Amino acid sequence: MDSYTEQIVIHKKTGRDLIISIIMILSILGIVALGFLLGVLINFYFVIVGFFLAAFDIYFCWYVITGRNVEYEYAVTNNNLQIDKIMAKRRRKEILSIDINRIEGMDTVGENRLSDAKCNRVMYLGTNNDDASQYRFIVLTNKYGRIMVVFAPNEKIMSALKMYLKPEVKIEMLKSSRK
Repeated sequence: MDSYTEQIVIHKKTGRDLIISIIMILSILGIVALGFLLGVLINFYFVIVGFFLAAFDIYFCWYVITGRNVEYEYAVTNNNLQIDKIMAKRRRKEILSIDINRIEGMDTVGENRLSDAKCNRVMYLGTNNDDASQYRFIVLTNKYGRIMVVFAPNEKIMSALKMYLKPEVKIEMLKSSRK
């Protein structure tokens, strides 16, 4: 019998997203102001050109700002964990697809049992980077090498993951949860 479980997690906006939005809005205002300034100083046609450029910049800014809306989809199908990144509900990219039994260690961010010193990369694929209730695991992949993945699964995803984890990883998780 096949098992399938999925979850969508919304990545919370950071200060970087706010700064990008402010810069985008300032670029619109700057183009309009530059068009008026050049229209007054040189020729009135620069005002019209400024409005056309501002219209294109409004679309570009809308595209960039809404593109910062990121969701992650976790899907557990039998022994496979797949994590996709959904950007602005208009584009999807597969980030990671692994066999669950290849996971070398798992804990929560708050426990801090795993060390990322031996990892080539740390991938934050959850709500935000500072949430201590998120889980993380270390796995060896063909594409990235040894990586640490930080993600925010719900109980359904965690129970589906635990079914296929190695026994030693399950034991370590039980030991740490009893402390």
